[in-house]
Amino acid sequence: MSNSSNDKQEARSIVRERLAKVSTEEMRAWSSVICRRLIEWAATRDAACPMVYLPTPEEAWVDCYTGWRLKNQLAVCGPRVDWESWEMTPRVIEDLKDGVEIRCHGIREPIAGAPEVGVGQIDLVLTPGVAFDESGARVGRGAGCYDRFFARNDLMDGILAVGVCFEAQLVSLAPLEAHDMPMGAIITERRIIEPMKQ
Repeated sequence: MSNSSNDKQEARSIVRERLAKVSTEEMRAWSSVICRRLIEWAATRDAACPMVYLPTPEEAWVDCYTGWRLKNQLAVCGPRVDWESWEMTPRVIEDLKDGVEIRCHGIREPIAGAPEVGVGQIDLVLTPGVAFDESGARVGRGAGCYDRFFARNDLMDGILAVGVCFEAQLVSLAPLEAHDMPMGAIITERRIIEPMKQ
């Protein structure tokens, strides 16, 4: 694949075809394993203030990691999106029931009144995506919210971006454009991939 929008669409199509053959029960089981990894892996377990995503049904369900942090009174935040500019602002998640709301595209976000979190407080970003490869390249849904966030905040400096996905979402080569941020690690139900250590 060359680094083009068409190749990104191809990667999305490949992964969506794979996931269409996977049952809800399988996805739940895979998500449970991923959550255990998030709780047990030192980088995610010991994060001072991770920014997590609030998953949609087709994404790895990481609410159990978020819930574990809340239960243990550990800081955690999530992105709230300005749907006109597609800019994300980290806001505190205090509760997974009353502390989040469903907004555009059925996506859950921290409630409007949740305190904003300064980027300097965040040391880890759990990053969803449609497709990833073992070099850390990521293909998102196409809106560019995470790419804008990473570019705006220069997250390569002291913050670990962790791609979270099912093994079925890994492709041999994910197209990576100049503005795309590679992941520092990828967690699936089978393994933790750290590209810089390979």
